[in-house]
Amino acid sequence: MLGSKYQRTEISAQQAIDAVQALANQISYYELRLEEPFQALRFLRDELEAQQGDAAEGEEGTPG
Repeated sequence: MLGSKYQRTEISAQQAIDAVQALANQISYYELRLEEPFQALRFLRDELEAQQGDAAEGEEGTPG
């Protein structure tokens, strides 16, 4: 459900990450009884970081 909303751009990448991570936290802590939750959507987090890095590099090159 969240994946399809993200693909249809009904929610942002960060909103998708936040929602899925909240669910992962619940499963990790309450169902699996893990001390540390697993990190959901690592691929999407990496993609966002790369985009932010590219944007920062572009801003550095502009005269201001």
